[in-house]
Amino acid sequence: MRHLISSRRHTPGGRRYAAACLATLLVGLTACQGLNDPAAPNNTLTGTNPNATATFSGVISLNGQGGRVPADGTTDILVQARAVDAQGNPIANGIAVNFATNLGTIRANGADPTTAGSSTPVVTFEGVAAVAVRSSLAGTAEVTAWIANVASRVTIDFERVALEGTIDIAFRSDGGDLPNVVTTAPTNTLIVATARDTAGTVLAGMQVRFRIGRDTTAASGVGTAYLGAPPQSLTNSLGEAYNTLFVNGVGEVILHARLLDPLTGDLIAESGPITMITTELQATTSVSLAFDDGSTTGTGTVDVPNGMSARVFSERTGEVLVGVPVRFRIISDTTDTASFDPAELANVASSSTDSLGLAFNAVIAHDSGAVVVIEAEALDPSTGAVIGRSNQIVYSLS
Repeated sequence: MRHLISSRRHTPGGRRYAAACLATLLVGLTACQGLNDPAAPNNTLTGTNPNATATFSGVISLNGQGGRVPADGTTDILVQARAVDAQGNPIANGIAVNFATNLGTIRANGADPTTAGSSTPVVTFEGVAAVAVRSSLAGTAEVTAWIANVASRVTIDFERVALEGTIDIAFRSDGGDLPNVVTTAPTNTLIVATARDTAGTVLAGMQVRFRIGRDTTAASGVGTAYLGAPPQSLTNSLGEAYNTLFVNGVGEVILHARLLDPLTGDLIAESGPITMITTELQATTSVSLAFDDGSTTGTGTVDVPNGMSARVFSERTGEVLVGVPVRFRIISDTTDTASFDPAELANVASSSTDSLGLAFNAVIAHDSGAVVVIEAEALDPSTGAVIGRSNQIVYSLS
């Protein structure tokens, strides 16, 4: 709906002074969707004046059309100032009208968007000066137009754009990202979700919620599955969010991830399912891997080793096994790229379990933000064949 407001006088001296005015400035905001009339013109303005004249006698009147403009950083709204003298004739060419906005950017109409700022002077031609306003932030922009000591304002409502995107989810291992995994239990596997916009560009700072959609291990009577971290997290600069799936029994576990608006919590997209199938429990030799504090997840700082120990025992009797070679493995390292130094183990060779059934090592990571997944394997002392594999533990750098 179009709104018109009448010209008013707000310069010093009141109505008697207004009657003596010799010129009138009309700022016409015509047919501009998204413009709202202010409550009243305000002709008092302080600050640097770009115009040649120190004062101006007249009134600025505004009119415009209501509506909303997307806050997408690319949609322009036109604001036009039309200046006429007391006889209704356009003022002389080349007189500057100054424009400013408290939200978004403003530039002369037709100018390069990269030149836009928070304010700009625009000279009149045949009494008209025009600017384009845009914003990437939602909110109400107050646009001011003035000549010398006379000013008036109009508001533009920029509306937040609904986010769009996609999310993919996978199990991450040393062989790459996999949609499905078949293994033995107990197991501990890193999950990664990647958020992208509709153009395929990764999205940082997005909210991701992991969820278990189905778990038949809970009904099997031999175990259950659970996520090792809070189900909700934010994507990093790579567009990735992480969690860990723990499976202690035999069966099938189906996972999904949801991409949520970080401000409103609204659902943007949901991933397809990925599946973890555990076919059996690990055989007679079992390996339990933990950090020195007994946890299976830990955090640290760059280049400070985090110690860990693997305990080898008989699954049948529960007795620890002495003299069994143990090989520690880094099976996932998010910094193992051309740009970063990969994480490493303090001891790359196998070590045998001591009298308590323990073997020791430490992980060393070099890059802030790294997420490293480690597991340990028990080896046959005679053949070197793998006779037991541990759970996986996750080490991240703060």
